[in-house]
Amino acid sequence: MHAQPLDQAIPTIPPNAILPFLTQPFAVGEDELRDAAYVTVGLDDRLLLGNNSEFYARGFADASQEYFAVVRPGKPLRNPDSGELLGYDTTFLGAAQRLEGSDPVKLMLTNAKQEVVPKDRLVASPKQAPLPFYHPHAPKKDVRGWIMSSPNAVAEVGQFAVVSISLGARDGMEEGHVLRVMRQSGTRRDPMTGSRYQLPEEESGLALVFRTFEKLSYALILTATRPINIGDAVITP
Repeated sequence: MHAQPLDQAIPTIPPNAILPFLTQPFAVGEDELRDAAYVTVGLDDRLLLGNNSEFYARGFADASQEYFAVVRPGKPLRNPDSGELLGYDTTFLGAAQRLEGSDPVKLMLTNAKQEVVPKDRLVASPKQAPLPFYHPHAPKKDVRGWIMSSPNAVAEVGQFAVVSISLGARDGMEEGHVLRVMRQSGTRRDPMTGSRYQLPEEESGLALVFRTFEKLSYALILTATRPINIGDAVITP
C-alpha cells in the first residue's frame, strides 16, 4: 500500500466506455447539420470511400479546421412532451483530415468505420479527447427528461450503455450530473372494474451526464437494477 495526494478528480467511469463519444458527434442540431460541409467525390471519381481514401468536400465555414468526423444524418430526436426537434441522431462513419485546398477541400479518410459516399457530412472534431474526469453531483434544481435513443439502436440497455436524454445546457445540465432513471411501467387493467389505470414509476438505475449540448445530453448508465428502456424518465435524485 502507498499514499499519494488527491489533487485530481477520481475517474468515476471506465474511460474507454465514453472516449469515442467525446470526439464523435452522435447528435447534431438542425442548424449545424444544414451548415455542415459535405463529401462530393473521391479521388479518381470514386463514389465508395474506405480507409486512406482521398476525397473532395465543399461547404466549409472554417478554413483552419484540420480534423473532422464524417457522419450520416439519421432520425430526428424530438422531446416526447412538446414534440420540439432537439437534434438528429447520426451514424459515425469515420475520421478525416484536411490535406489541402479551400473549395473544394481535399481530405483523407483516416479511420473508416463504414463506407463513405457523396453527401455524407463533415463535422469539426478535436484530434484527441482529454481523459475524462468527473465530479458526480446532483442538479441544483428538479429536472425531468426522457431517454430518447441509444447509439446501439436497441430498445433496452444496461450498465455502461450510452443514451441520449432530452435535457441540455439550457435546462441546467452539466457534465457530472447524476440522474435517477425511472422505469415507465405503463397501464394495467383493473380486474374488478375493467378500466385501465397507470402504474407508478419505478427506479431502475442511475445515469451520469458526460457530454452536453444546448438541447440534449449524453449520459452513461452507471447502475441498472432492471433493463432500462428508450422512453424511460430521468429525474433529479
